[in-house]
Amino acid sequence: MSTKRWMEFFTAIFRNPWGRILLLVIYYLGILLGLVYRYGEGDLTAPEFIYQGF
Repeated sequence: MSTKRWMEFFTAIFRNPWGRILLLVIYYLGILLGLVYRYGEGDLTAPEFIYQGF
């Protein structure tokens, strides 16, 4: 598909209220999944206070 057809497709979906909600849910789920993937494996405890030794 050409870029113009993709734009027409997403514009038609975005004009529909339910389509817009669906696209936004997919968008935000992608962001959340990316953050979980990025930070999910690490330790989420706070680091030591930088001035602990003084």
